[in-house]
Amino acid sequence: MGHKRSPGVVDYLRNYIDGPLEVMVATHPHADHIGGLIAVLSAFEVEQIWHNGDNSTSKTYRDFMYLVGSEGAETYVAKLLPHQKYSTELRPTRRAMDIKFE
Repeated sequence: MGHKRSPGVVDYLRNYIDGPLEVMVATHPHADHIGGLIAVLSAFEVEQIWHNGDNSTSKTYRDFMYLVGSEGAETYVAKLLPHQKYSTELRPTRRAMDIKFE
């Protein structure tokens, strides 16, 4: 069932988003994790998109990355620090100085 694209996520977010979506995080490229984000990218302006740099051969992944490329958002690839075994801490690989955590 991972090929479904979770259309309900947009309706849910509309209750909380007024204006652009500041940050979108795609944890990994499995269809059940990025499928709903395709609808989000179509429905909202997204300012920053973070992903882990993994890829997939699925149509869902290709559609997601096409929309990421056409969104015009700042895009970041998060990487594990050398001592990490799990992705509890992420480090941006570029433009880190432009990020303001508030």
